[in-house]
Amino acid sequence: MSIAEKTASIASTDDDRAPAHCEPGVTSRRNLIISAAVATAAAVAAPSIASAAAASVEAQPDPILAAIEAHRRANAAYLEAEEPLGRTLERKQRRPRVLLGYHDGRGVITSAPTGKRVPTYAYSIADIERNAGDFIDLEGRDKWIVQRAAELEKDEQRLAKQHAKTKLGKLEAIRDKAYEGERERLWDLIWTRPTTINGLAALLRYCRENQSINELVHEDTWEDALEWTIEAAACALAGLPEPPKDEVVAEVWEDGFELI
Repeated sequence: MSIAEKTASIASTDDDRAPAHCEPGVTSRRNLIISAAVATAAAVAAPSIASAAAASVEAQPDPILAAIEAHRRANAAYLEAEEPLGRTLERKQRRPRVLLGYHDGRGVITSAPTGKRVPTYAYSIADIERNAGDFIDLEGRDKWIVQRAAELEKDEQRLAKQHAKTKLGKLEAIRDKAYEGERERLWDLIWTRPTTINGLAALLRYCRENQSINELVHEDTWEDALEWTIEAAACALAGLPEPPKDEVVAEVWEDGFELI
């Protein structure tokens, strides 16, 4: 099979490979981008350029191949770490909370338990602010809210330390570390531009293995960035100027890696 035929075959995807959650028009736009990149690469595959590309591969391997394999391994590690959490493990720990005071259900409120009055807890800053008027006068409201918020944060930290020692907490820590590794390798892949036709075909094939670009990256702005990399690689192989980064892609590039 010639390079042109090999590359063109990447574009021949069936409609039923598209994720069911894609909106009308989104899948066709993604396919158009990939098809355009493939068509450009196929057009480049004239004998003289193909020979130069082959020589380039021998001299220096395409960096995208290593980036793909690194992400493949990191993603496999993440899926392996995620698998035990899909079983019947449940968090039995209570939610972080802070005691606001006691009431009797008829508007009588105290700061200490008296008789049959029941405790009132807040589980968030919004809860604290919403109930402040029942437990403190306007003059001391802000200070009271700050104090209760500090108590809530302290309870959150204490429960987090307890949870980290449980079986579930340890499994979640392993999962979280594997997820961070997968995201880092994906970030590297997104910005690694294929330097050969074989490399571009490998990247497109990897996207198809994961059903679509969106299914691979799971984040819209990263999807735009990877599409730009594919376009830039096709332009470079065709001897065309590098395409400009749109606002979204430029912002992703400037912000750098952020765990999503």
